[in-house]
Amino acid sequence: MWAGRLEEAIAASRAALALDPESLPAILYLGLAYALQGKYSEGCGILEQAVQLSNRSARTLGYLGYACARAGDESAARRVLTELAQLAERIYVPSYFSAIVHSGLGDSDRAFAALSRAYAAREAMLRDILVDRAFDPIRSDPRYEALLTRMGLDNADWNSAGLPA
Repeated sequence: MWAGRLEEAIAASRAALALDPESLPAILYLGLAYALQGKYSEGCGILEQAVQLSNRSARTLGYLGYACARAGDESAARRVLTELAQLAERIYVPSYFSAIVHSGLGDSDRAFAALSRAYAAREAMLRDILVDRAFDPIRSDPRYEALLTRMGLDNADWNSAGLPA
C-alpha cells in the first residue's frame, strides 16, 4: 500500500481476511486502500470496523478521520479529532494521528503543528512520514521539506512510490 500499489494491497488484505476475518491490520489497510483510491464510502465503512475491532485505538481513529475528511464529511473528521483529544486525556496519543486527520481536511497549518509536536516528542510513527499516503495532500507545502530536513531525511532519496531511489 505504501508503494501506491493499491489494488495489490486490497488483494493482499482480502487474502488475509479469508484466513482471519478479524485481522485488524488487514481490515485497517483494506479500508485505507479503498479511501486512497477515492472509494470513500467503502473505505470509511471498513475503517469504522477497524475502529470497533481495535477498541477505538488512536491509529484506527486517525485513519478513519482522514478518510472521512477526504470524503468531504468534515463533521465526522472533526468528531474524530475530538475523540482523539479526549483519549489523550487518559492515555498517550501520538500527535501523528491528529496530523493525518488535519492533512485529510486540507488544514495544513494544524497538520504541521501536530507534526511539529510529533517531532518534539520523537514519536516513532514519524518513521512512516515519507511513505504514509495520508500526507499526500500536504507534501507540496515547503514545511514538509523543512520537517524532513529537521528529521535528517532527504525527500530526494525517495521516489514517488515512497521507496528508496
